[in-house]
Amino acid sequence: MHWFLSYLVEPVMELLLAPSAESGQQMLLCTGQGFDPQIKWSSESRQIRESKSDISMDANGRVTVISQLKVSEAEWKTGKVYNCVFLLKGHKIDSTLFLVHYHPGPAVTDPVVEIRRSFPDFLKGDSAVLVCDVTELSSTDLFVTFMANGVEISPKQYVDLPEAPGPYSISRSFPVPSDHWKKDKSFTCKVTQGFSRTFPSVSTVNIFVEPVMELLLAPSAESEQQMLLCTGQGFDPQIKWSSESRQIRESKSDISMDANGRVTVISQLKVSEAEWKTGKVYNCEVSDKTLKDQINREISICSGRNNSR
Repeated sequence: MHWFLSYLVEPVMELLLAPSAESGQQMLLCTGQGFDPQIKWSSESRQIRESKSDISMDANGRVTVISQLKVSEAEWKTGKVYNCVFLLKGHKIDSTLFLVHYHPGPAVTDPVVEIRRSFPDFLKGDSAVLVCDVTELSSTDLFVTFMANGVEISPKQYVDLPEAPGPYSISRSFPVPSDHWKKDKSFTCKVTQGFSRTFPSVSTVNIFVEPVMELLLAPSAESEQQMLLCTGQGFDPQIKWSSESRQIRESKSDISMDANGRVTVISQLKVSEAEWKTGKVYNCEVSDKTLKDQINREISICSGRNNSR
């Protein structure tokens, strides 16, 4: 039997970026195959010594050389071009590889989602407008949805964010339909990014609550006057004053809203000395026409005692 060895063949080579076990390094592999292959490395016209090489021969007498070049993080971050030169008698093959430093974008953080009742809308007469505030947003587009007792009650509001990385802050509002104006309803909102990332609001508002009130005699800066204060708190408290079945116009009122969306009204009534000396009884009525609730309290300036009914 005769064996014919065919080792005088055209050389072949391959240059590639291989996985590295060390996170700070990159591994380049240059493979050459032929009769007597020689491999040299260079970068920017400067020769580089290989890190390791392996040589083998197949059954046909062809020699394969695998040359490794480890590139440190400090080197590959500069974006250098690396050149592998494959030399064989009468042949020369060049192959280049450009190592690029990948600059990752900013880490994507979870948005912060909070729900609140809109005080400016309340002052305009729109008493049940909720606002969903979203902060720490990345550039990913999203949907905002409002919910009552965990069930969606609004259409999904699409938010198109700029392509710049952010972070961004957005607010979306929604008027609560009247069929949800009930005392057992708690409201939240949520943000949906992509198909599966959902972020519920960290807060919950329960704005449809029974009104509460307080009536008291307050110190007055004017010695000849008495100051009555009536405080009402709830969804939309209204305060009325009366004495002996006659309505009285308040002297001053202040209105505010807390983080839970509950409105507080403080109504002042100044009573002159001529009035309070007669021992009149003054009545404060706190009502909420939306929830059809009403509370009455009376106070007698002379006695300083109040009665509820």
